[in-house]
Amino acid sequence: CGEIYNKYTLPPKTESICDKCGAEIKFEQRSDDNEETLKSRLDTYEKNAKPIIKYYKKKKLMRKINAENTLELTEKDIKKILEV
Repeated sequence: CGEIYNKYTLPPKTESICDKCGAEIKFEQRSDDNEETLKSRLDTYEKNAKPIIKYYKKKKLMRKINAENTLELTEKDIKKILEV
């Protein structure tokens, strides 16, 4: 049926059984879900994103939002910055 699960953060109620249709679930791991790929992505971030962040901070165009808050508080903070 296409229902999406994560065996760690969004598991089905009954192990290996789809909550929606009752079919057996076979968990698959992405081929790029490994330590080497993670290191490569972090390297790319360091190379590309950090200079951009530094640039916008220098121009005083960078704003920080605490996304560990509730969704409602995070949304409120974003709207406040955007003056919505």
